Amino acid sequence: MTIVRAVAAPIMPLGAAAVAALEPTRWHVAGYHPQVATLVASLICCAFVRFWAAAKVEHYRWTVEVPVTVVTMVFTIAAVVTIDPNLITACFIGTGLAAFGEGLIRKAKKWADRWLGDEPPTIT
Repeated sequence: MTIVRAVAAPIMPLGAAAVAALEPTRWHVAGYHPQVATLVASLICCAFVRFWAAAKVEHYRWTVEVPVTVVTMVFTIAAVVTIDPNLITACFIGTGLAAFGEGLIRKAKKWADRWLGDEPPTIT
């Protein structure tokens, strides 16, 4: 028993330091404490989907695309900060909200075109 203690005594502080190093880095945002990795990953996924959706369009609409991207990123930050999900869920949140922004642009453009006279209004 004393041999085990003699061998383990110098190693114990190293193990405690390793466990302390495994704690995730957290920021303090509006009273919440989100993990930095989940917040950054969700924003990267959101930006990737938004720019991918913009690349599909032959005529890039800066006046529409930039505000919608900013709004989807703000909603992504709010969702990740309040929910505090794990990493993969944060990526799904960023991707889902960015795709929702693309659908929002399509619906708004269709509505505006219908009411501004670019295509005849239809009764649905």
